Amino acid sequence: MAQERLVAITSTLASNRKETFCNATVTMMTMSIFDRIDETDNLIGGTATYDEVLNQGLWHRAIHVIIYTPKHQIVMQKRSSSLKGHPNEIEVSIGGGVDAGETPTAAVVCEVKEERGIKIFEEKMIAVI
Repeated sequence: MAQERLVAITSTLASNRKETFCNATVTMMTMSIFDRIDETDNLIGGTATYDEVLNQGLWHRAIHVIIYTPKHQIVMQKRSSSLKGHPNEIEVSIGGGVDAGETPTAAVVCEVKEERGIKIFEEKMIAVI
């Protein structure tokens, strides 16, 4: 997988697909906390939990990563059956919420490690938009 190319795409979403807290060092039960933003990605103050974002449809930052193989194939993955949103579905990207105070680039690195077990570096990313 060392030759795979990564495209990181950041976006704001009204629903969350992240089940674990990337920066947690103790347990998978840690609840994600997200910065509150408006529809144009401006911080509006305050934070929201995963449940608040999911139940109230709050705006928050999220990332999606598409991995291409050297043969220009897109790597797909199956979502866990234990996820609240869209369990067992096949998806084209690695994704998750950007934790409060975290940069989208740091979230990309964390999510790729968490979901695929691959350590990536910012200089390997094609784009972060």
